[in-house]
Amino acid sequence: SAGASVARTIVRVAGRRSLAALALAAALAAGAEAGEEDILVFDWPGFDDPGLHEVYSATYGEPPAFSFFAGEQEAIQKLRTGFPADLAHVCTNSVAQMRAAGLLLPFEVERLRYWDSLIENFRSLPEVRDEAGVWFVPVDWGNTGLTYNSERVSAAEARTLQSFADPKFRSKVSLPDNVEDAYALAFLASGVLDVRHPSEAQVEAASAFLRKVHRNVRSYWQDPSGLAQAMASGEVDLAWAWNDTALNLQAEGIPVEMNRKTEEGSVTWVCGYTLTANGRGPRDRVYDYLDSILSPGAATYLFEVWGYGHANGEALAALGAEALAERGFAGFETFSENTAVQTVRDQEMRARMAEEYERIKAGF
Repeated sequence: SAGASVARTIVRVAGRRSLAALALAAALAAGAEAGEEDILVFDWPGFDDPGLHEVYSATYGEPPAFSFFAGEQEAIQKLRTGFPADLAHVCTNSVAQMRAAGLLLPFEVERLRYWDSLIENFRSLPEVRDEAGVWFVPVDWGNTGLTYNSERVSAAEARTLQSFADPKFRSKVSLPDNVEDAYALAFLASGVLDVRHPSEAQVEAASAFLRKVHRNVRSYWQDPSGLAQAMASGEVDLAWAWNDTALNLQAEGIPVEMNRKTEEGSVTWVCGYTLTANGRGPRDRVYDYLDSILSPGAATYLFEVWGYGHANGEALAALGAEALAERGFAGFETFSENTAVQTVRDQEMRARMAEEYERIKAGF
């Protein structure tokens, strides 16, 4: 689910990317340019990881050009100005907005080698396809959930999202600097599991919860590596985070766990690529890139190194039931039980939530 605020700077491979690398990625976010025979992939920093596009790089002798964004709204605004990306990596919650703005073209799925291997639940999502065509190719999926230091947060406290507002955790909480992630937490904590069409009353209740939590917030995290550092140092004990944070810190011997099974639930998100109307690169390379990142090798790498699910269900199944179950990826149906699918479809409501979240973060 990535400028100045690197809100989803996905340096998800824990401890494997330094702050220097992060700074370099942020500097590159100003925008690389693709050559005449290359494509430009607009992405979260970190997704230029060679392990995700080995087939493409082997075929053409080099990776595609990348340009990075700090968040999906930033990406959408840049695309509105005519930024010539060929592919943009976003999550399902942004697809309707991008289509309404005329930023997308439909995919020719017959050109996708692994389309039929993708998890059927994903291929049938309304954000993926409708009577007008296929608008989104799913690639990565995972959770946002309660993530905690198990030495300083008890098992009972980790069972409920209400702990985020507990005065015990004053200055020990970190929330995402991202409206969709934050309000997904607040909706769940307010008893709302279906966040697709929130009502006025539900948004008001969610905003009230976020205001309570704000009293405990030490930081609004802008990238997973920064959050991981804060949890490793003991600055933060309780966070609303993606799968990789706990996985990466555990690899470093730090007692951080993720509870996807709180009383109120967690969030499931699905991200992937859109075909932008501004693209200038060779279309064959666009589909070759998608085939590369949807390949079994990329699926294995994303799961084993990044800790995320991959949309190639056949490749994921080949990893073995035990390995998948160990990380909670036994199946999408099981994985998504008691979770909110993070897609607010009412764009006017989403804009109001974004404005309200800025007020909450500022203390109002």
